[in-house]
Amino acid sequence: MNPVCSCIYCKEVKSVKGIHTHVERSHLGSTKYSNGHNGKYNTKEFITKLKQSISQKNDTRLGEFKNFLVNCFKCKKVFSVLERELQFPKKEKYFCTRVCANSHTITDDQKKKVSSKLTGKPYIEPINVNTICIVCNNPFTYTKYYTKKDKLFCSKTCTNRKRVELKRLQRPALINYRADCAFKFNLSDFPDEFNFFLIEEYGWYRPKNRGNNLTGVSRDHMISVRYGFDNNIPPEHLSHPANCRLLQHGKNVSKGTKNSITYDELLIRIKEWDEKYK
Repeated sequence: MNPVCSCIYCKEVKSVKGIHTHVERSHLGSTKYSNGHNGKYNTKEFITKLKQSISQKNDTRLGEFKNFLVNCFKCKKVFSVLERELQFPKKEKYFCTRVCANSHTITDDQKKKVSSKLTGKPYIEPINVNTICIVCNNPFTYTKYYTKKDKLFCSKTCTNRKRVELKRLQRPALINYRADCAFKFNLSDFPDEFNFFLIEEYGWYRPKNRGNNLTGVSRDHMISVRYGFDNNIPPEHLSHPANCRLLQHGKNVSKGTKNSITYDELLIRIKEWDEKYK
């Protein structure tokens, strides 16, 4: 019979052989005996051996890892997945990215249910409509929903063109003419034709609320816009680079509707300019 003794803390009777373990575990908080292996299972060699053993068992039971080609359930893109041979296919649906996985496909039944709930009317399937753009006269096709208006434009470009046309109809003719006569070229494309020293000396003109450089330089129409409007001069002549010069804004304003050259001189300048810069 094994000799016994009592614990000095709880007075519990234990064998002499196990009394030290009991005291350290229960009363002193020691954990070195908690697993019964004295830490030998925490070594790198044992962990590596355990992983290899588990991997070999899974290879035998489930097959080795291989790459399999699958189609994304959302976008139908082909990509590869790494799975065990006997487990493939592991899923019913595969997704190539998180974006595809998080996207939701609304079924026709859901559409009908939501539509009838929100509108109080039965759901009507959308139809494809073939029509002609009222701006460019090109045919196009769009999807027509019964709650939406008919589409009149094939693109945003045509929509914006129509808006510009409507604005022009609402504005005076002189304002539209001024917009057409605005310079649309880049000065840096013609470095030998303009006096850039004025810009270096005075800078560009800026009003008080946008930099406050009232003595700066601006572009001047040598044939004034008002003169061109009164004499039916084509706006493409007034917006031509040959009709432009750099001038301090104060002098440009004081010039008013006066011309720096005649219209015949401008036509000659335009012809020479176009021949020089084909």
